[in-house]
Amino acid sequence: MEIHVDNIVKLKKQHPCGSYEWKVLREGADFRLQCEGCGHQVMMARRILEKSVKNGYGEMNMKKTRSANIELLRIIAMLFVVVLHYLGKGGTILAWGDPAVTANSWLAWAIQAFALVAVNVYVLIGGYFLVESPFKTTRIFKLWFQVFFYSAGVWIIFLILGMVPDAYSGGYWISMFLLPITSNHYWFASTYIFMCLLAPFMGIAAKKMSKRQLKTCIVVLLILFSRIWRILLPMSTPLDDRGYGILWFVTLFMIAAYIRLYVPQKGNWVKPLIIYAASSVCLFISLPVIGIVTGAVGKMKQYYNVLFEYNAPFTIIGAIALFLAFRNMKIGSEKLSKVINLFAGATFGVYLLHEHTLLRWQWDAIWNIQQYYRTPFFLLNCCIAVLGVYLAGTVVDWGRQLIFAGIAKILRLKKLEEKISVIDKYFNSEPKENVNE
Repeated sequence: MEIHVDNIVKLKKQHPCGSYEWKVLREGADFRLQCEGCGHQVMMARRILEKSVKNGYGEMNMKKTRSANIELLRIIAMLFVVVLHYLGKGGTILAWGDPAVTANSWLAWAIQAFALVAVNVYVLIGGYFLVESPFKTTRIFKLWFQVFFYSAGVWIIFLILGMVPDAYSGGYWISMFLLPITSNHYWFASTYIFMCLLAPFMGIAAKKMSKRQLKTCIVVLLILFSRIWRILLPMSTPLDDRGYGILWFVTLFMIAAYIRLYVPQKGNWVKPLIIYAASSVCLFISLPVIGIVTGAVGKMKQYYNVLFEYNAPFTIIGAIALFLAFRNMKIGSEKLSKVINLFAGATFGVYLLHEHTLLRWQWDAIWNIQQYYRTPFFLLNCCIAVLGVYLAGTVVDWGRQLIFAGIAKILRLKKLEEKISVIDKYFNSEPKENVNE
């Protein structure tokens, strides 16, 4: 019987909470299951699970499904990313004390404070699924080809239309467009793929550690790679990459692993949502507070936005809280789930399209941001631009998916995938189960 991570299985015996359905969190010789009714988790040997599955249910429900609640969060996270790029690359985030600051400047700072969790949330989602998912070489290849499709494809279209600026016509830029991962054309894509390569090793490490050991590991990582030292001392440390490097992504992966392995999935999503909102408000308030203090002292004037980084405390707390809120949500409508999953599958393409080097600085040229920034219609312009970019990127990626599916069918890549999959067994050895402390 084929049973995989994220399958929903129906057992013959009813759980005390009244539910028969269990979600597969981990597969192998032993399975980790989570009750769909109350969130209780159990370990069960494969042979026992196969005997316990209700007859006639497997055919209908063993299909791998995407968690619509978390996929909805993936969409929101990418919308937040687009918002941050609108604000930053549109020139609306001014420095503290700038004489040009207006009411819209404060609005931009407030929106930024609530959206800054975007990258952390997106990485937490990836880590949450990767820690229990078997390593697949084809996953890395698919990600690489997707990045290459956008990096080289947009450049070729600009070449054909004669729209490539002279500044981007040298050998350095050509190599960046054709080798997007190694050249770091998209910093997030490169770092995320590196995290995926490390995922099987980090997953094994997380599952071999006890609960207490994993907690300690996360605390050490946060001390080393978060922005805590930057807050305490007016200086940067060599390990502080501001959340833009693989060290921070490893930290987020281990946090996601802890949530997946040890945090029960409960129905309460309001409390973590309130924590997210509170952390965002605190982040926003920190701007004028730190700005006024440093301005009064007359030194460290550039210190005002020290907390507006991916690896700063309020951003970390907000991201984890928002993730837990959506993890605890339930989306009952099957039709809505299908729509969510359809859009969620194109989120990475949205990023790759609008963050292409030839497009990433065109926000004001396309959307007249600076013109609306000085009017009461700034927020309306922001909403229209963000939704426009997101929908355009989604439609383009749907087209990209059709193209890739057609190429795979013509070249019969399914057989090649089966041959490549033999590599995966070296990464998917089952670790021994530890007793939780």
